Amino acid sequence: MPSDCSDDRTNSWAPSSRATNAAGRSASQGCLLPADGVYAATAHLDDGRAFIAAVSIGIKPTFTGARRTVEAHLLGFDGAIGDYGWSLRLALRRWVRDQVRFTSVDDLVRQIGIDTARCREELHA
Repeated sequence: MPSDCSDDRTNSWAPSSRATNAAGRSASQGCLLPADGVYAATAHLDDGRAFIAAVSIGIKPTFTGARRTVEAHLLGFDGAIGDYGWSLRLALRRWVRDQVRFTSVDDLVRQIGIDTARCREELHA
């Protein structure tokens, strides 16, 4: 396993990567990934800021033909779309749920709202 990752799923999995624009979603490379699913995490930027994050790891089953990726939604991040290229370190803190194939994008968006609220609750508790 690369030296910039850990695989203690009960504590923290923390890859170091650069934020990229992958079909409008972010992707991470270079680490062995933990189990597919949604996680509550802390995202650490190279400028010292940290954000609670909802992180999805997997193949994005609602969308066909997707490769396995890591997507991080940083709660409270106010950067403009297209602000990519900065370093990011994710520390997975809590398991939230398995990946699910949704019948519509609207259903997925609703679940993302539920997931982000749960991530905020889990990491503020």
